[in-house]
Amino acid sequence: MNIFGAKGAFDKLVDKATSHLLLEPDWASIMNICDSVRQDEITAKYALTSVKKKLSNSNPHVVFYSLTVLEALAKNCGSSVHDELFSYDYVDSLKDLTTEKDPVKSKVLELVQIWATAFKNSSKHKAIVDAFHFLKAQ
Repeated sequence: MNIFGAKGAFDKLVDKATSHLLLEPDWASIMNICDSVRQDEITAKYALTSVKKKLSNSNPHVVFYSLTVLEALAKNCGSSVHDELFSYDYVDSLKDLTTEKDPVKSKVLELVQIWATAFKNSSKHKAIVDAFHFLKAQ
């Protein structure tokens, strides 16, 4: 499949996994997203950019499911995702979500805490640890 076809199919998967019509996470789509990144069909940067667009959606369900996709990517796709996800730019977009209402705010705080704990000794991923300390101080 050419790169444009792969990106189009990937974007459809992200749309499906973050749909406002979902009543629970669509794990099949989420795992297909992870497989696309792990198999290098899609770069981590493109995947996280695609999901980041969903984080600014006005529907809290879409945002919540986007966070679930991010969690799965972080757990399943390794350092290429970690490097993008824990950049200061991406972490700042996550911090901005803490002004939202629950369950979005709670999910962001949960993920930041988990990731900060997991990467507390990694100077490469300092942004997530800094975000944790910032949010904890508030």
